[in-house]
Amino acid sequence: MKRFLFHGVFIAFLSVFSITTLKAETLQKRNLIVKDSVKNRLYYPMKWELTTNITLSLSRFAGNLTRNLNDDPYMIMLRKMDQKGKGFERGHNWRMGYNGFQIKSQDELGGGQSRNTQDLAHSLLIGREWRRQLDQGFYVFGGFETRFMYQMTESRTLNRDIFPTTEFITTRTATGGSVDAFGGLGWRFNQRLSIYTEASLVGQALKIDRSFENSSVVTSLQNSMQYQFIPLVPIALFMSFSF
Repeated sequence: MKRFLFHGVFIAFLSVFSITTLKAETLQKRNLIVKDSVKNRLYYPMKWELTTNITLSLSRFAGNLTRNLNDDPYMIMLRKMDQKGKGFERGHNWRMGYNGFQIKSQDELGGGQSRNTQDLAHSLLIGREWRRQLDQGFYVFGGFETRFMYQMTESRTLNRDIFPTTEFITTRTATGGSVDAFGGLGWRFNQRLSIYTEASLVGQALKIDRSFENSSVVTSLQNSMQYQFIPLVPIALFMSFSF
């Protein structure tokens, strides 16, 4: 009888111990899941984020320097991040970007003629961005920005066979800006490094001036405003570093 009672108590003890252990492990896993979920949701924020346009960098490295500024609104971007602990849930970040290039070339046309060409472009933007963290390191974002643009193309053709030497100058300038709505999808490698792509809808207004100059006589070829709505698909890949 005592032996049977001992076995019963021992089995009951093992049962209680197993149930208690199982409950403790379940609670521990649940706490870890909650912690991971909270960490994932608030995953971030450092004070600044620096971004570069990988696609545009490779394109310029390959020698394609005159891509449309609308295709690549910015080459580099600096973000002032929201650090209030609400980052990807209700984070609102400032973003400032820049893209620009200058190209000069000279060609000998023969017959005593030569041509000097200059392409110059600047694009500066500032905007507001909201983000939300998803699972597995993914995040989505969207917002609005305003952009200022300046583009100039100038061609100077010099004819040395004519006396006095004659120079023909053709100039085109585009000055204006846009208001853009954008959105995108990104993925974080870790706390500091991430990649993303984005699409946007651009409402753009540009003042176009074209002129032709011959022996100090300037003829206006165009002086008009140009209004456009341009949808831009995500064709560029960006990489960001947080610090």
